[in-house]
Amino acid sequence: MRFRLFGLALFFALGCKDPYTPKVISGNRNYLVVDGFINADAGSTTRIRLTRTTNVNDTASVAAEHGASVSVSQDGNTYVLTETGDSGYYETSAIQLVAGNCQLHIQTADQQEYQSDNIPVLTTPPIDTVYYARKADDGVQIYLDTHDHSNTIKNFRWDYDETWEYHPPYESSILYDWSKRILSMRSKTNRDSLYNCYETGYSSNILIYSTQALSESQVSLYPIAYIPSGSIKLSDIYSIHIKEYAISDAAYDYFNALKKATQDIGNVFGPLPTQLKGNIHAVNNTNAVVIGYMTASTVTDKRLFIYHSNLTSWKYSFDYDTKYVSNYMGFPGYDTPLDEQSVYFMTTRSPCPDLSTPQPCSDLYSACCARAIPVLNGPKGLQYCYDTICVDCIFWGKGGRKKPDYWPN
Repeated sequence: MRFRLFGLALFFALGCKDPYTPKVISGNRNYLVVDGFINADAGSTTRIRLTRTTNVNDTASVAAEHGASVSVSQDGNTYVLTETGDSGYYETSAIQLVAGNCQLHIQTADQQEYQSDNIPVLTTPPIDTVYYARKADDGVQIYLDTHDHSNTIKNFRWDYDETWEYHPPYESSILYDWSKRILSMRSKTNRDSLYNCYETGYSSNILIYSTQALSESQVSLYPIAYIPSGSIKLSDIYSIHIKEYAISDAAYDYFNALKKATQDIGNVFGPLPTQLKGNIHAVNNTNAVVIGYMTASTVTDKRLFIYHSNLTSWKYSFDYDTKYVSNYMGFPGYDTPLDEQSVYFMTTRSPCPDLSTPQPCSDLYSACCARAIPVLNGPKGLQYCYDTICVDCIFWGKGGRKKPDYWPN
């Protein structure tokens, strides 16, 4: 979660020469923000981020808090977190907690001390199942079920990461090296590196549920994520990895208030902004504001794969400019099939014609001269296109070429 101080600046167009800047914007609101949770699974990483709020007219969205001393204590044992990187993260994998309470301690570089209230260490029950259903608008809703058989855990929080495989409109088996004007057959590995890309996203909403009003701690049909109709996320293989955390009643109340204040803000019928009080406080200054709520629990998780082949009539389209593709009739002046031209240049290792030579391109294998790329398949059945953008997945999303280790073959 990212926290930032927001203010409202108003000015009237008539009769005003200088903008009105309220104190909430111009004042120094350098509040400490504590983000993360304490992982009670032995050997797992606890990662906590410390930042400072910034005013809305500042250029930086967050200011990392460097040089702090951060630790977690329980029953006389202290576990120190080490600062990593330059973004205000502190982490350790040495924490070993037992049932009971623990406490977070922070001392900033300017010697200001902060500590949390007692934090209950909770055991998170396993996720029962993750599944999906097609909705009336043709989108896909992902649900989860979970429960606590002991009926002691009544409040749950979730987050997730999602990854999807996507492709360019066309695939090619021939590689053009235009620095040498040489064609070569692309290997399966190299072909896949252009055709297969993988993009990852993360949950941004606050996902919580409470069974306090129920006789049994049972969660069914919780809507964890939604994929709208036509999304490229389901154009091939999609994965969602969900993590579950047990939280206390007080933590649930905090996150529920935060959810209402952030996700419903802007609605005229929504809640008014409010200052939330977390469970972390300044030791020597009771008036100091600290933003954040620390919890401690074990973590359970479950992954779901959704395959495009299992979805009936999932329609998605490429938004590409038609200038990047051409049909067979697009190149006049030659009658040799493109695949024969490709074989000739690959077997003879003869370079494609140099466009700077006096002889017309169309006189000698015009498709090669025009840098046409033979394609194996595509949405319009074209034989070739003439820009690498149509065969390189890197142009069709924000992902990369590295295949995740957990990805199915």
